[in-house]
Amino acid sequence: MFGQQHVFTYYKAVYRDTQEAQRIKDKINSEKAKLNGSNEPKFSTEFIPNEEGDVRIHRVYEQLTDGTKFDYSTKNYLSAFNAEYYRKALDLIAGNVISNPIAGFFTGLVLDDLNKALQGKGDAFSYQRLVYQYGQVYHFGSFRDYYETYQREWYWKHEQISYYGDNTIKSATTAYYLPDSAGYMPFDWIYTGDFYNDTAIMDVALIQYQNNPNATSPARDYFRHEGYRANWKTLGSISY
Repeated sequence: MFGQQHVFTYYKAVYRDTQEAQRIKDKINSEKAKLNGSNEPKFSTEFIPNEEGDVRIHRVYEQLTDGTKFDYSTKNYLSAFNAEYYRKALDLIAGNVISNPIAGFFTGLVLDDLNKALQGKGDAFSYQRLVYQYGQVYHFGSFRDYYETYQREWYWKHEQISYYGDNTIKSATTAYYLPDSAGYMPFDWIYTGDFYNDTAIMDVALIQYQNNPNATSPARDYFRHEGYRANWKTLGSISY
């Protein structure tokens, strides 16, 4: 809700005893030699690594965007909502992400009204955001993107209404199941193959750096996996 957020995790590369690792190390030493012989600033002694070949993972949380209504409940009594579920279509395979009984999603005055035998209904609206993890290598004075992985996350809100016997609205409220303001986890998410593998992100970034240190765009990972949960109001945070 506050716009982009950025998280940086810095590493010093430790090279394996392999030919590929030695080639990368040689490339870094070559670039260091070029830099020290140029008019670029010499290496700093600041705490944050910023020497040629240093590595970091840059995580970017995009701002949540308000999506569309993807499901709704029929107008009914609270007891009936114990046998009704919300569904959101999966984005990779045929099927649905199915919620817990929607009786558990009514809150506040609407829930009070339903407990007093009034009828109600609810609508499920999606929110989504992209989270990127970039493998970056320090090259000629700045960290550059060499590998891009990402995850798409879905959150939601529940708009709910209760009715008098003559079908006029008694109460209306909205419950938000969002990450930043309320601390909820996504109920559906798609992630690329290396998104959760920091070592792979750094390895690929260093290989791309070796092959083309001046590349204008990073190598990109692809969607491969999907996760989801039945409890759509799970508190907590993902360990990226």
